[in-house]
Amino acid sequence: MVRELLRAPGWADAGRLVARVTMAGPPVSATGAAVSVARLRRASHWSDAMLAPLSGLEEASARVAERPTVVVDRRGALLACGRLVDELRDRRARTARPRPALLSLAGPVCVLHAVGPRLHSLWDPVGRRRFLVAPNVVATADRASMDQIDFSRWVALRAGLWGVLHEQAPWLAPHLSHLIARWPSGAGDLTRLALVLDQVVTCEMDALTPQDISSVRWIRRTAQESMVGEGLSSLRRLGAAVGDVGEARASAHDLARVIVGAGGQATLLRSADHLPTAEEFDRPAAWLDRVGL
Repeated sequence: MVRELLRAPGWADAGRLVARVTMAGPPVSATGAAVSVARLRRASHWSDAMLAPLSGLEEASARVAERPTVVVDRRGALLACGRLVDELRDRRARTARPRPALLSLAGPVCVLHAVGPRLHSLWDPVGRRRFLVAPNVVATADRASMDQIDFSRWVALRAGLWGVLHEQAPWLAPHLSHLIARWPSGAGDLTRLALVLDQVVTCEMDALTPQDISSVRWIRRTAQESMVGEGLSSLRRLGAAVGDVGEARASAHDLARVIVGAGGQATLLRSADHLPTAEEFDRPAAWLDRVGL
């Protein structure tokens, strides 16, 4: 059933299927491809020094800086996305599963087809590594007249800050698996958690100035919606149990701004009990009072 979409079998199979019919990226020379890969690797190294100042989480930031960065094309990104969803979905049950029927792949295929060409980066909390999608970064920067070096730094930094959240809270991946296992009854909790984490990263990056990334103001005005919002919107369009993403994102941003303003990232990530409840999602002051900030 569509409402069971996130629990559908075969996300990794769907990733392989979509990858087969997807171009690796826009036509580019071997030299151009090598330049974009090298630029992203330099951006990843640059971003490592920014993680602790922006997040306030020094030990987690150091661990992210030690983890590998993998630069991939669109096909590699699709394979990574499909594999990650399956790994999270199956984390609580490692028994062998039969290969899914082609019809059951329809939902995952539609979601991956929608997000694949737009995905710039991904933090893999299972493999503990950062994926950067070279052709998508280049294409987006060209389309929006953004500086390639600046936008590469922006993308690498955003992925790294997601990594810091997961390194600070090793319980996050198992908790995400638990919410996926409860889908669709856990859809509200999963949506709120994903959006709050995404907006925490956004609010952390609000501290960037032109001294850090010279064209940061232009990037903020022109960069597209994050893949968390895009992915949730895709699920909703397919009829999955996801509420109004735009409204929820606005509430998540207000809450995240309060969390980051109070330096409350470590408190938020202390345990699942410290995550905002459905009632606190629209009442940041209530969350602050409960956790003692």
